[in-house]
Amino acid sequence: MAFNAEAFLQQSVDAANATTFEVCPEGEYLFMVDTENDTINVRELSRVSAKTGNPYSFHVLEVQCVCLDDKVRTQLGRDKVRVRASMNIDLDDAGRLETGKNKNVSLGQFKDALSQNVPGWSPMKLLGAGPFMGRVKHNTSAKNPQQKFAEIVATARVS
Repeated sequence: MAFNAEAFLQQSVDAANATTFEVCPEGEYLFMVDTENDTINVRELSRVSAKTGNPYSFHVLEVQCVCLDDKVRTQLGRDKVRVRASMNIDLDDAGRLETGKNKNVSLGQFKDALSQNVPGWSPMKLLGAGPFMGRVKHNTSAKNPQQKFAEIVATARVS
């Protein structure tokens, strides 16, 4: 059936809409990296140091992952439950990923869980990768304490 914008604008809704979004429960679940276009993003963030008051910036790699647990999908009433894995990344002056000692350890752990911690890797190889085990924790929004965000905070290979 084709969407009819005029009919939509004239409809009467007989129930209130939800005002909160349920997120993946905390725990350990099987995941895979999503395959959609917005799955992998790199963002530059700017902050002000609480200690010095000086501004600084850093880069974050965000990867959307899909929970493969049927119980979670049923509990949340969704076909696809996405949870973000977020890693600060160290870049050199040319914008290339650093690989030295104590550099990009979280990314290395994520890649290792996917058997991708090898030479010749590129971030786009993450698309559709998995499965892997991910530990989900909740964070609370600084702007709205009622709003929770689920995030994958640890990963491991599936044996």
